[in-house]
Amino acid sequence: MTPARLQNYVSEQLETHKTRSEIVDELVAQGIDSETAPEMVTTSLDAQWRYEGGGGPALGRIGPRHMIAGLLLMAVGGAATFASAYSVINFGVEVGYIFYGAVFAGAMEFVYGLIRFLDS
Repeated sequence: MTPARLQNYVSEQLETHKTRSEIVDELVAQGIDSETAPEMVTTSLDAQWRYEGGGGPALGRIGPRHMIAGLLLMAVGGAATFASAYSVINFGVEVGYIFYGAVFAGAMEFVYGLIRFLDS
């Protein structure tokens, strides 16, 4: 079989809602090596993602959405940390909190979105 026909076969199998491992097993059974088969499935999944709007306008892309969500989460974590420190300094509250989890999660979300944006 030609590579184009094999890629079409993989795409058709994805449309029938077969799992990735089922398709890879079928390809290996047909004589495709175990390194090429997963790459073919990944290529078809990427093409399907782009067809469904994954490569659309800037805000329709997955990367900028994650970047915006990450920035918002970092801002909320930073604002909560600032408010906690402010209350300790000005109001004599005994315990202050640092919301490093929100800041770290937001940073990771932003980096993920940046990677997806640069990859597309």
